[in-house]
Amino acid sequence: MRFTFLLALCMLWACQSKQKNAESVAKQPPPPPVEAPAKEKEAIAKDTPKTQAVKAGKQCYFLAEGVDSTFVSFDIKADGKVTGTFDWYPHEQHGAYGTLDGTIVNDMITAMYDYEIEGSQQQEQKIFKITANGMEEYLGELTEGENGALIIKDPSKGKYQAFKTLDCAVRDRSLSERSGGIM
Repeated sequence: MRFTFLLALCMLWACQSKQKNAESVAKQPPPPPVEAPAKEKEAIAKDTPKTQAVKAGKQCYFLAEGVDSTFVSFDIKADGKVTGTFDWYPHEQHGAYGTLDGTIVNDMITAMYDYEIEGSQQQEQKIFKITANGMEEYLGELTEGENGALIIKDPSKGKYQAFKTLDCAVRDRSLSERSGGIM
């Protein structure tokens, strides 16, 4: 019984000690933010892409993956409205060809892509980021939204795929050749 009493006393003391520690930790102010050294700040700034002002007008981009290619064009209006095309040409397969309709805020374009793939009409939300070196397309998980449109499930969980800038005249000539001169 003496042992049980000592055990209960030790447990009571331990509980009160933990409660006091928790209260004193809660009362302490948070530590000041750690400032990165100047050299590290410079390196971070150098590696961080800059938001660039996107000019109104027609812009074209391409991505070549092996023998597959994708062409994207945007016609950006001064009021922030964006229209364009997104055409995917896989080697020896049916592709997807369609139009983009959306808006641009700073360097981010959000658009609905209306396209045909293997004879079926589809609609999909797209996000693009204009960069100093071209354009990046957001790739991430899609979910079905209203009227069967594919909507980006969580924009924070995807990645971006880089496209290179392309002279729009070269793009138009290439598309004309692919369609047998009918354009």
